[in-house]
Amino acid sequence: MARQARIIIPGSAHFIVHRSRPGVPLFREERDYTRYRALLAEKSAIHAVTVGFVVLEPDHVELLLTPQTREGLARAVGATHRLYARHRDLGENALWAGRFQSCPISPSLADDPEANRASLLAAASRGRPVGEPDFIALCESQTGRNFVPKRRGRKPKR
Repeated sequence: MARQARIIIPGSAHFIVHRSRPGVPLFREERDYTRYRALLAEKSAIHAVTVGFVVLEPDHVELLLTPQTREGLARAVGATHRLYARHRDLGENALWAGRFQSCPISPSLADDPEANRASLLAAASRGRPVGEPDFIALCESQTGRNFVPKRRGRKPKR
């Protein structure tokens, strides 16, 4: 089955989570953290992505990024993670567990992501926009996809 296309809304903040493979720590020493932050800053500037906040955990990274173009987010994160895997002398597939998870979030959630971190982690795994109904409607109009859940079950007979 084909995977769903990533939802990218240029100009809106996106919460991103990317986990390492089980048993493989992302960061071993302080210079690893410094190198990751430098790569992210460099690649984000090249691909017109604004960095909101960065949380680096031993087994995953959490990012709040605002892309200005539809392609910028995937290119900035992809280049950062590819080069960081090289820095660690590992292949990209040996360090990172699959694709990064992301979801667009409304401006009200982007203002204080630390307070909403647990709900954003859950939302990123679903890949759907998170926020007020107006923001969800904006995402639907820009992507042509429906994000409001429909009624479950069969359609009623007429």
